[in-house]
Amino acid sequence: MTEVRKLSTKEFTSEYAKRVGRQDFLTSVRDMSVGMTIAIPADGKEEARRKQHGIINDASRRRKAGQKVRYQTILKEKEVWVRRIE
Repeated sequence: MTEVRKLSTKEFTSEYAKRVGRQDFLTSVRDMSVGMTIAIPADGKEEARRKQHGIINDASRRRKAGQKVRYQTILKEKEVWVRRIE
């Protein structure tokens, strides 16, 4: 049986900020208007790929919810370029 351990508020807050901070770029993407283009910074190609994948998945979920949203993305070495086309 696995034992449950208590966490300090500081430990939880620190870890939560790390995880949520990775998704902060989605707020900027969701606020884009049609024709707008942005560059999202990344620490490397692997992180850029994860962010690109997150954008694609978010757009898919939003289309399933009835919203008309489509993006074009370009994967760069330390950025993801995003343009909203619908």
